[in-house]
Amino acid sequence: MRKITDFPSPVPEEFRRFLRRSGIEKVRIISIAILLMVFTNDRKCVEQFGTILLPFSVFIIAVAVIYLIISSLLLRKNNIPQRTVEAVSLSFWCVLCTGFVPFIVLDAYVHPFPINMTMLLLCIIMLPVPDRKNSRIIFAIFAVSNLILASFAKPQPSYMIAIAVMSFAGYMFSCHIHGNYIELINKLTEETRTDFLTLAANRKGGFERARSTLALCKRHRHICGFYMIDIDFFKAYNDNFGHNMGDNALVNVARIIQEVFARKSDIVFRYGGEEFAVCASVDSVESLENLAEKLRRAVENAMIEAGNKSVCDTLTVSVGATAYVPGETDETLDENFMFSMADMALYEAKQAGRNRVVVKLVKDTADK
Repeated sequence: MRKITDFPSPVPEEFRRFLRRSGIEKVRIISIAILLMVFTNDRKCVEQFGTILLPFSVFIIAVAVIYLIISSLLLRKNNIPQRTVEAVSLSFWCVLCTGFVPFIVLDAYVHPFPINMTMLLLCIIMLPVPDRKNSRIIFAIFAVSNLILASFAKPQPSYMIAIAVMSFAGYMFSCHIHGNYIELINKLTEETRTDFLTLAANRKGGFERARSTLALCKRHRHICGFYMIDIDFFKAYNDNFGHNMGDNALVNVARIIQEVFARKSDIVFRYGGEEFAVCASVDSVESLENLAEKLRRAVENAMIEAGNKSVCDTLTVSVGATAYVPGETDETLDENFMFSMADMALYEAKQAGRNRVVVKLVKDTADK
């Protein structure tokens, strides 16, 4: 069976909104299904236990109608709060399962197969369970509670076996559909945040991850480095060798950047055209500059033929760098400002002759 993985971190906000709406939509769909189930309940069971089931049927109908109205009103909103989704979903399932208790008990008196339990099981399969552990807990509780409830009617062993088998089948089916669903969402999310040529993150994905990295660095009082990297004279490279060779050069430079910034927490992304950007936590301002210089030398030593040989025989990069330094950098500055500072440093590196590193700290601007 395919392994179910947790959602990627950070989860994109539009994905969070989609999941919240999906949770409320499932409450609405199941509310409608419950109304149909109650009104089409087994005639044999109703004839035999109609007096007992009537108040519980009314209760189930009321629950379904109330939550149908609540879910419909919530779905009119553009952004449903997470706490609201959790409160509505949890209360709905608790009340629903409680209301189903007499149906499950009396079902065992008149049927050789647990019909009402199976109907409730189909509803529970729709629960958005993101990992195998939680799914195992939910279906284990479901199986045990139904076995206990059915035991009051002292049914045939085949009835109890059917509950156990159906609960296990529901668990397997839930894992399968939710595993495929989450895997697909993860894949699509990753693709929308990946540059198709270099396979590094694209600008949107890079900024999202940089925002999270900067927030973590602020929280833990770590230095957060920001780099802007530009391939020198890249237009001349395309003019001399063609765009196909230009694409190969971009791929090679991206690979070198990823080799220099190889930690899992390092964020490398294509900013646009021949520009790349990096966000990474560093030990010190000296490390910030050393990494930038290491990258510059690595590209130079790769011996990629240059497009403008009047300046240099090999392809080179210019690097601009800045850093968030705890206690020295304004806490309100975000990743957009930090990358713009790195871009200013990159501009200075290019103005000074290219193939060089310029570090421009935020405090430097305050002094001018």
